[in-house]
Amino acid sequence: MESLSGFWAGQYSYAGPHAPSVKFDCELNHAGPSLTGHTTEVDVYKPAGRFLLDAILEGQVHKRDVAFTKTYVTTSEIYNQPVEYVGKIHASGDEISGQWFIGDIGGRFSLKRDKNSSRAAKTRTAANDAEVH
Repeated sequence: MESLSGFWAGQYSYAGPHAPSVKFDCELNHAGPSLTGHTTEVDVYKPAGRFLLDAILEGQVHKRDVAFTKTYVTTSEIYNQPVEYVGKIHASGDEISGQWFIGDIGGRFSLKRDKNSSRAAKTRTAANDAEVH
């Protein structure tokens, strides 16, 4: 199986008809069975959605099964508990989907490999290195 390391575009939704869907950016680091990373998302419950939430990810990969815990580094009244994610890696290796849970609350999530973000990040890194020298 191809490494899951890299940049991913994610989205999660709450169960229920009127709950918001939240997009997030994710960078994964995959080594052996270990999966770590971080995410950044907009707090959709803040006025005008102008508050960013950062979180770290820690979990495991077994064949095509993925399980990880997302722990918010930036917390708020709503985003203050670890979130459990359980999903499957699609055959292409470029998508992961499944469910997330916080106690009795939950919903669905998906991650799609974001090759554009990877290229953009490399370009930003190169540009930043050029400015330093």
